Amino acid sequence: MNWLSAHLSVPENFLYDQLLKGGITLLLAFVSFFALKYILQPAFARFSSRTKSNFDDYLLEAGFINRLSQFAPAWVLYLSAGFFPHLENYIRRGAEIYGIIIFLLAAYAFLNAVQKTYNQSQLGKNRPITGIIQVIKLILWLITTLILISLSLDIPLGAIIGGLGAAMAILLLIFKDTIISFVSGIKIITSDLMKLGDWIEMPKFGADGNVIDITLHHVRIQNFDRTIITIPTTKFLEDSFKNWRGMNETGARRMKRSLLLDVSSISFAADSLLKKLTKIEYLKDYIKEKTKEIAEYNKKHKVDGSLPINGRRLTNIGLFRIYIREYLKHHPKIRQDLTLVVRQLEEQPHGVPLEIIAFIAETLAVHFESVQSDIFDHLYAAAPFFELRLFQHPTGYDYRARK
Repeated sequence: MNWLSAHLSVPENFLYDQLLKGGITLLLAFVSFFALKYILQPAFARFSSRTKSNFDDYLLEAGFINRLSQFAPAWVLYLSAGFFPHLENYIRRGAEIYGIIIFLLAAYAFLNAVQKTYNQSQLGKNRPITGIIQVIKLILWLITTLILISLSLDIPLGAIIGGLGAAMAILLLIFKDTIISFVSGIKIITSDLMKLGDWIEMPKFGADGNVIDITLHHVRIQNFDRTIITIPTTKFLEDSFKNWRGMNETGARRMKRSLLLDVSSISFAADSLLKKLTKIEYLKDYIKEKTKEIAEYNKKHKVDGSLPINGRRLTNIGLFRIYIREYLKHHPKIRQDLTLVVRQLEEQPHGVPLEIIAFIAETLAVHFESVQSDIFDHLYAAAPFFELRLFQHPTGYDYRARK
């Protein structure tokens, strides 16, 4: 102690006094921290258990109360700095720096609780604020860094900010991606381009799945094969993508498929075919009304009925088209309030496409595909009843049948 007193050029009694005060100060700092932590935190926990809001629970979970407790040591050190004349300025400055850092950590915990509470709300499911929270954290970090530099180097904050004005071009260059991403994130949210849970399809980046996170810099999508892909936020404004949200909101998914009919099997419907088809529940009324209408027309115009091509006649493809339409109208899984079209498209080398456009009252792929398969199973089996053949390339069976 004598050696230390001689090197510091202070009386030995003064050194003893300073060490004693220093020990008491550190003890008070630790006691104040643990007192607040083990009194304030349990009290807040009891309070939060009695409230209906989840916000206070998320504050506890984020460590907000624990970080608030750390202000106590900073306050004790700041108040006791006057007891140490030789170190007063250093202790006060250290306490201020420590308090500012604790404030930043407490603000981060508070923002995390706000974000989690918001995400649990109905509005949060539609308009995530992850990107906005990240920008606020970045701004707080920049402000805190400037204040800490000012305190550490004893330079006025105004002088530091003035110096930054000259270096603003460099800062803009450094944070260019962050600024562009922030603007893109704001446009995505305000324009309602997507929200959490939306099914997004972006083939350029191999994305085909649900949005699970929207942040400042990127959007995370979990594909249906359970892989997760990360796409920069800016790409959603630069490139096109498909959002299937409308399908989910409507509660129906569009079916658009074609049956390819062999052209050589298309013909006028003979009386024997009409007689057979009148036994079909969905066609009997239509055939009776249509044959009566056609007979009156041909009689009125004195049509020569020796050739089917004269006058008006029903065709097997036309009757099949009507049957498909009526079949879908009576199908329990087809939405009758949405588009339902059965149309003939232009002939192709593979046959005549009979296209079906309808909406199935299922949005999940597994259920949708099951209903669609059931419908086309039936239509494939129904085509021969109309003396129609579905087109397919010749197989070994066809060549053997010709021998």
